[in-house]
Amino acid sequence: MKRHAIITTLLFLLLAAAGTVKAQQLVDGWKKINTGAEGNLYDICCLDADNIWVCAQDGGLLKSNDGGETWVRKHTEEGYAMRAITFWDAQVGYALGYGEPNNGVLLKTTDAGENWMRVADEALSQSITDSPYLELFLLGVDALYIYQNLYFTRTPGLLRSTDGGLSFEWVDLPFESTQEMFNGEAKAAYFEDNEGYCIFSRGNQDMDPMLGAFHTGDGGQTWTRHVLLTEDGDYYSDPFSMVKTHALGKSDARLFYYRGYFDTHDGFVTPPNEVHTAYEDEMTGSSSYFGDKSFPSDMKFTDNLCGCHVSNVFWMATATVEGLARVTKDGGETWEPLQRDLDSHRQVFSVDGVDTTFYVTSENGVVYKRSLLELAAVDEEPLTTMTVSPTLTDGVVTLTGKDLVEATVYNTLGQLVLTKKEDTATMTLDLSSQPSGLYFISVTDQNGQRCVKKIVKQ
Repeated sequence: MKRHAIITTLLFLLLAAAGTVKAQQLVDGWKKINTGAEGNLYDICCLDADNIWVCAQDGGLLKSNDGGETWVRKHTEEGYAMRAITFWDAQVGYALGYGEPNNGVLLKTTDAGENWMRVADEALSQSITDSPYLELFLLGVDALYIYQNLYFTRTPGLLRSTDGGLSFEWVDLPFESTQEMFNGEAKAAYFEDNEGYCIFSRGNQDMDPMLGAFHTGDGGQTWTRHVLLTEDGDYYSDPFSMVKTHALGKSDARLFYYRGYFDTHDGFVTPPNEVHTAYEDEMTGSSSYFGDKSFPSDMKFTDNLCGCHVSNVFWMATATVEGLARVTKDGGETWEPLQRDLDSHRQVFSVDGVDTTFYVTSENGVVYKRSLLELAAVDEEPLTTMTVSPTLTDGVVTLTGKDLVEATVYNTLGQLVLTKKEDTATMTLDLSSQPSGLYFISVTDQNGQRCVKKIVKQ
């Protein structure tokens, strides 16, 4: 299980970053970090604000213990591209990889990643295909699922182990017919405790296009099949070529695709009627996949409000791929384009995060780091003459400096809660209406210099 650090640890790191931005070479809020791995990076797993893992095309499992600033290679599985990595707790973790020909490998650690050993039986090694969309889910220290998110291939694959990966069995998903099974295409999966969703589509010249879901509420012992959406025309060419799903709670889930999302509150028993287009205007697109179109690659929520959505655009005219990223602070109701998109040509990204900081894996061993607290994106010289008083307040604080022109206040979710503009040496801010907690105040003077201060409202 991916664990979250306490907020104060993250905030300390962000404040430190805000004071050393130039040395960190931030560009419009993105920090580009080289892990030292060769080729593509695939999955990323944040245990807390400090401890982060990535898996690499060169077989490497790399760890950072300082929030992504530096990386150490802990293991290399020769001859395998490591596709997925996840941890149940600080000690127990699993990593999944693929090697030629049709040879899967599952690694396990019980000592916080210091040592990795091969597990799994022959059935698993011969069942894993060459797909960058392998997903690994843990329901317990010894209970895990592997989902082959097969793209432009047939038959969604779901494998289950209850003995820590020593043996696996195929999960018998309740397809309507053999024809549907062999024409089904896996799209996404999500497990949270005993609640799980597997999303699939079907459609060819003999079958009507359809998007469906398998839902379990008992850890995968039983599954029910539900139709989510049917469409006319060539199903694979438009909205659901790739999707991602996020569980909001028991039987509550949100399915994301390139234009937006739709929700369920009963485990998809009742097909959702409305398709939301929350970020349609931010996405580039025509109706053909082999055109100018954005497609979801990965999506992560650190809570039910704060999330990051990563996708790519394939430009038909130039045959190039560009990485796009959007962030949300309101649970996906609105999505904001970041100031700078990813400097990458990857077609598959992976994103994970802690609280308000997100990490995206990319090509050439690069990890991108971005905080939704945009205060860490400042690249001006810090304004050192400004003071704030008191730092522990019932609501009213006073800023004192020279030629102050603007103050903005953010909460710990990165949400802007107050803006004040004055041309003055002293500025008063009233946070009485805000809830108790930690806040950041970003202050700018006439010369464009900026500083960040933190206060605690009682």
